[in-house]
Amino acid sequence: MSRNILLCLAIVASAWGLVYTNQKQLSPEYTIQWIIQDEHIFLQLNVTTTGWVGFGIGEPTSGSMPGADIVTVSVVNGAATITDRFAIDKIEPSVDSCQDWKLASAQETNGRTVVEVYRKLVTNDTTQDRSILPGENRVVFAFGSSDAFAYHGSNRGATSLTFYGTPPPAIDMSDPTLGSWVLTSKDYEIPAKVTTYGGTSVALPFEDGPFHIIGFEPVINNATAARVHHFVLRFCSTPSPWYSYFLNQTGDHDDAASLAGYCSGQLWAWAPGMAPYAVPDVAGFRVGPVLGDFQYLSLEVHYDNPDQVSGLIDSSGVRIYYTKNLRQHDASVLTVGDAYVRNPIRMEPNTEYKFEYDCPEAATEKFIEEDLNFFGSFLHMHSAGKQIWTTHWRNGSMISTINRIDFWDFGFQQTTTVDFVLKAGDRLNTHCIYNTKGRSGVTVFGMGSLDEMCMNFLTYYPRLPQQYDSCGYVFQPKTNMTLTTYGQNPLLDSVGRPVSNPSQKDPVALEAISYGSAAGPCAADTYTQTYITTSAIEDIESNGSLIAIGSLALVSIVLSM
Repeated sequence: MSRNILLCLAIVASAWGLVYTNQKQLSPEYTIQWIIQDEHIFLQLNVTTTGWVGFGIGEPTSGSMPGADIVTVSVVNGAATITDRFAIDKIEPSVDSCQDWKLASAQETNGRTVVEVYRKLVTNDTTQDRSILPGENRVVFAFGSSDAFAYHGSNRGATSLTFYGTPPPAIDMSDPTLGSWVLTSKDYEIPAKVTTYGGTSVALPFEDGPFHIIGFEPVINNATAARVHHFVLRFCSTPSPWYSYFLNQTGDHDDAASLAGYCSGQLWAWAPGMAPYAVPDVAGFRVGPVLGDFQYLSLEVHYDNPDQVSGLIDSSGVRIYYTKNLRQHDASVLTVGDAYVRNPIRMEPNTEYKFEYDCPEAATEKFIEEDLNFFGSFLHMHSAGKQIWTTHWRNGSMISTINRIDFWDFGFQQTTTVDFVLKAGDRLNTHCIYNTKGRSGVTVFGMGSLDEMCMNFLTYYPRLPQQYDSCGYVFQPKTNMTLTTYGQNPLLDSVGRPVSNPSQKDPVALEAISYGSAAGPCAADTYTQTYITTSAIEDIESNGSLIAIGSLALVSIVLSM
């Protein structure tokens, strides 16, 4: 290593020379600062621990650890070790073939570890790195109590960060008719177990409508924030037993899973770090007394209590913004896949299963009279899920993959922003792959947490007539027939046809997962950076290019890795 590089590292270790322009506290113990410069990201990780620290770019859609690109750093007796890793399962992440994350400085003082690392936003390693993109990025973080890299226990988290670029659109607070309703858990005592799914419901004042719902904002109880893993907001078309069960209480999801009238329409989903969600400014979800309007809502909250602490009382939930100043279009939700959870297959233990469903050309030709504009996607399976995605076809050619999760994790569910137009004659194919490894009995498709589903809830405008709230597969057990449904009642000939589903299958090659496969040739990262520092001026004068500015020094040094 040249003297220039040694000198630069010495300067960086003392001051880094950059002024971080962004900061976020990810947990009480973990703070991150960053700056983007010259197509690189520079991070400072400040963590209350004397063990290892880790940070990563999560699975792009779900944000889970499987599918993440991770960097870990340990400091032992003043010497730091950095390792670039990738994860494809809930096991120790593998070491990346290309070590693209670089260490700038690291120190342990007063029970804290502070490290500074950097990397290109987009590396040449496309199979073991995740690109850091403009807008929201899903991230994971963790730390340990020992210097040796080991299981983090409860010292972990996941959130979303906008490192650069345009943040998600904000809710328009200038509307003079803007109002809000709040739906939260009702002083719910979180059970002293690792995982709980709680639920609560509300009847909207639809008789006073019409209103347009135009945004959602998380309401998180600070005392229990670390235990609120994610939540899902559903709309109910009737005051069903499911809705009624949760109307005056917050209870366990599994206690109500067998009830009829499940509130199946997924309206919005939140995970830590997600900003308030704004519906496109030309549309809103209509609340009112007319059939097809939204009238009832149910909230499902996933509580994560890894230390099984008792006595925690939660009142987290969502603030729902509405306006009486109706927008140009009504928005709604189109469910594709196995929309009515009618797949009759009984999945045996320790086996992989693959299913494909479509919303065929013949269906979209029937129910689409004007183009539909889609802005949100919520992919949904349960805990045996492995992989899920939806493709968009037109005139025999695939236009795009609308949304995809290659490393499904039931604990990581959230709404993804999409932007596509569905025309009459287009086709949507939805795929779900399951692995029943470790299960002792058969797995069926149904409403329970241990049952399975395969759905993509797509939000769009302008709203179709109510009977066209779904498009996809349905099995009719009385006649042992497979139907393609594109309406509310899959048993009526007017909305279902006795044709095979999928009507056309996607190429098998689309199942392939490239992330985690062997990396190609590793590329060197030669980075030239200007630093401002007050130290080591004499050394720099003789070994670098220096311009004195009062007591500061401007230094240009090349980092070659």
